[in-house]
Amino acid sequence: MDVKRQVEMERIWENIEQIIQSKYQLKGDEWVQVSVSKRGKIHVTVVSDSNIKRTDIKKLLEEELDKRSDSDQIGFINIYSTEQAEELHIEKIRKNDDYLSWSDTLYADNIAKENKTETQVISFYSYKGGVGRTIALIETAYNLADAGKRVLLLDLDVEAPSLHNIFYDKVNDEINGVQYGTIEYLYRKVIQGSEDVRINDIFCSLQLKNVSGEIFVMPALKSMNKDYVYQIERLQTQQIQEKDVFREIFAYVQKELNVDIILIDTRAGFNQWGSLSLLTLSNQVIFIAYPNNENVEGLNMALQLMQNIGKKRYAVAMSKVVASEEGVKKTRSLFEGLNVAQEDLIPVYYKQEIALSNRYPIDSVDILVSYKELSDYILNNEKIERNKKLLMNGMKEQMLGQMFIEKQRLVRFLAVEQFLNQEANMFLKYRYREELFGIRNTQIKRRYKKGGMRMFQQLYIQL
Repeated sequence: MDVKRQVEMERIWENIEQIIQSKYQLKGDEWVQVSVSKRGKIHVTVVSDSNIKRTDIKKLLEEELDKRSDSDQIGFINIYSTEQAEELHIEKIRKNDDYLSWSDTLYADNIAKENKTETQVISFYSYKGGVGRTIALIETAYNLADAGKRVLLLDLDVEAPSLHNIFYDKVNDEINGVQYGTIEYLYRKVIQGSEDVRINDIFCSLQLKNVSGEIFVMPALKSMNKDYVYQIERLQTQQIQEKDVFREIFAYVQKELNVDIILIDTRAGFNQWGSLSLLTLSNQVIFIAYPNNENVEGLNMALQLMQNIGKKRYAVAMSKVVASEEGVKKTRSLFEGLNVAQEDLIPVYYKQEIALSNRYPIDSVDILVSYKELSDYILNNEKIERNKKLLMNGMKEQMLGQMFIEKQRLVRFLAVEQFLNQEANMFLKYRYREELFGIRNTQIKRRYKKGGMRMFQQLYIQL
């Protein structure tokens, strides 16, 4: 089944949930969820304490599918009681409008969601592994910290995590290390529904010297074990987004650590963790690509999908560039084959010292200069965003000030209007008395008219 057909199927059969919900009057903890597999099979999960039979659900599906000649598309039908669902940790995955998957980008048009955190969140992404993405992230973070920035490194390369290993001593420090990794935190929070987990337990400071800023690391795990493998198998990124867990994490580190920039080490390739990082969590992306055809092909696809949904804030860096005329020429030729508006090539030259090092970040000037263009790009973007924010805040204050002035004018106008209404009533009162009783009191009326006009002029001037 082609992808376009699958997307159409998902849209067509969304109403099946509503039909089942209405037919069986599901209430409270009872629910139904319909999903479509990659092969186009429709799977149904029902959680209810009513006497619902699998054959009844199948018959209902057949009736609906027969209308479109798709009755062979029925997949699994699972029915649980609310107690069974609770014991098995079965929860309905609720659609979050902020969550975007790779499939959402295929036939979409400008649907990118604005990241709601004020902190810069930047994903480092590569189509292939082994291109130097993680080292680029670490060395760029050091440059940013050297410029006075407070940076958080978040490891979401969950199937091949590395930050816990690279910073082993800091992560496993008995006093200042982490208690558990990000994945265990997510598993306990999302799957188990535990409230006995703290964001403060999943990060630590690298406590670097000779920099004016600071780097914090949030590793995927503390140490590799079987529990970790089980947890990443159980976790679904859409479930994580439904719980808004990362928004909580980002808000916490922004408030408590005063973090300026979050750098995410992203899973390579097209998968749910990559889409979570690039399409949902980040407001910028740094693409790292080795200069060969397969990397360029995959990167072009990622760029196209991001452009489909209106994501425009990204840069491409070509890694492990051979520092020779021929190496630069080849890299530039491949770079020009990318579907990207970026004019200048950002090269990261191959350094043997990087490949042989057992310690990161490498704080030698010769190494750091290789990543300076990346850090400068991020700093320039931050400056642009900061100036944009100041401009918007200034415009907002100006508009609020103007609105206050207009409000004051309106108040004065209403006061004048009320005053004039009173004047008109009094005038009619005098006129009525004069006509009814023949009472002539010209002097009183003259004084009244003169005083009223003076008051009116005073109010009018204030408007």
